[in-house]
Amino acid sequence: MFRRWTRVSIRAWIFSLTRVAGDSEKPYSPGDQSSWSLYGKLRDDNQAQLRGILDSAAAATGERSAYARKIGYYYASCMDEKGADELGATPLKNQLETIESLGSKVELADLAADMVFQGALFRFRSDQDYGDSTQVIAEPDQGGLGLPGSRLLR
Repeated sequence: MFRRWTRVSIRAWIFSLTRVAGDSEKPYSPGDQSSWSLYGKLRDDNQAQLRGILDSAAAATGERSAYARKIGYYYASCMDEKGADELGATPLKNQLETIESLGSKVELADLAADMVFQGALFRFRSDQDYGDSTQVIAEPDQGGLGLPGSRLLR
């Protein structure tokens, strides 16, 4: 019974994505996107579900699991634009003073190494060598500076 219901539901879902109501010959494509696919729909639905989980974890009060509490606090702190604007560069004060106090290239190299270790300047990971797949090499990448603002996540 479950398999039959699932097959029917999936077929109906696929059909609803490929046709506009009232015009069964015209493929569906949202007006704000240049293309559309089942994978796009799945991605959008997944992002909406995740956003709902994060919003509810951030808004929840009272008794909740340690994981839900941590997720809620972290998400709320990332989305607190007003708090970030009020703090300005204050959280970076120590790091900026360290940069200003540099007196030599050796100190710069030490600071850069610390920043790499923190993932702020560069990140290194292991990856297959594109020229020789039997080898694993170090691959540098840009470091992370933070999360985008809430307007980019909507």
